[in-house]
Amino acid sequence: MTVDTASTLALRVLAWLVASEKVDGLLRWSGLTRAELRSRANEQAFLAGVLMYVLSNDADASQFCTEETVPPVDLHIASRVLGGPE
Repeated sequence: MTVDTASTLALRVLAWLVASEKVDGLLRWSGLTRAELRSRANEQAFLAGVLMYVLSNDADASQFCTEETVPPVDLHIASRVLGGPE
């Protein structure tokens, strides 16, 4: 998986969090405001954090993968590609 592909997947997760009204949990977890979230959405480290956040909640990760037809392993791979934990 390339950095671009991993970044695109992380942006899909972020969009899903916003659309499913789950973004407030990400904001609390990260300590960011909505404005900061928008301004940092193109940063690789932030996108790795988005993936780490969704992976920290099995129910959300499963729901995203089901609704977006994404293999769960892709979330883990993308997290590693973007610099998340091994």
